[in-house]
Amino acid sequence: MHGRAIDEVYDQASKLLDELLSGDAVLNRDTLTDGVAKTTLTGGVKQIDLSKITEGDPGLMLEVILSHEAMRDGVEGTQQEQAVETFRSVLTHSVVGQMVGNTYGMGSLDAGVIGI
Repeated sequence: MHGRAIDEVYDQASKLLDELLSGDAVLNRDTLTDGVAKTTLTGGVKQIDLSKITEGDPGLMLEVILSHEAMRDGVEGTQQEQAVETFRSVLTHSVVGQMVGNTYGMGSLDAGVIGI
């Protein structure tokens, strides 16, 4: 895995953590019924709505999900902007998922999220 990809994952995860700690982002757990997670921007605060995790290791699943949402800005852009943001998000959660799976076993990431 390329060092720049890992650096990008770390930078975005650190940024999201800072946003969560400062109140610039909020996690709303078990509130989403359609999909796994969704990030929106409301009043300048990033709202990250999450589905209920029912299988696999919830902490590890959350790590992968939040790595994806860390790439989201919560703003609905043009179709091209959304496509680029989605591509970067999927690439990021794929890198994190591979790292988690290699460390803890792929069974730790069983897709057990309500709404899928």
